[in-house]
Amino acid sequence: MPDRDNEIDLSTLEEPVRAYIKELRGENAKHRAAKNTVAAERDELAKKYEEAGQLLQSANERLTQFDAFKEKATKLDALTDDHEKLLTENSVLGDKLTRLEAAAKFGIADEADRIKGTTKEELEKDAEALAKRLGGRGLPMNPAAGFTPPPPNEDPLVQALRDAVGG
Repeated sequence: MPDRDNEIDLSTLEEPVRAYIKELRGENAKHRAAKNTVAAERDELAKKYEEAGQLLQSANERLTQFDAFKEKATKLDALTDDHEKLLTENSVLGDKLTRLEAAAKFGIADEADRIKGTTKEELEKDAEALAKRLGGRGLPMNPAAGFTPPPPNEDPLVQALRDAVGG
């Protein structure tokens, strides 16, 4: 801005006019300073607004990632629950199989639910005892259980029947 003091010779003007011009110039300088301060504040606020927008965008991206992680965690929880249920079911089925194998070993597979014990040895011992209590039904009948069944004509029940009827 050009210096107005150089454009107009203020000495030619009357003192009250010169004082008024000087006062106006002072006010103008204050307004220019205020304008510059407001412009600097505006620029600073614009910069902060832009930074806030970037932070908001970053937060929204993280929120989207969080939602994806939350969904994956929910699926993982469901899979973990399913896995635990399957492990429990597998354990129960394994126990039933061990009990059934012990009962089949002594020919009483249909009585497997009556056998007591927690280990294979305990189950086999109880199956053997139960087979004896059932009066001879405890003969090994399942070759897969590790025994060869006796031939039909040597079956004690058949022999007892033959003896009873005279055959």
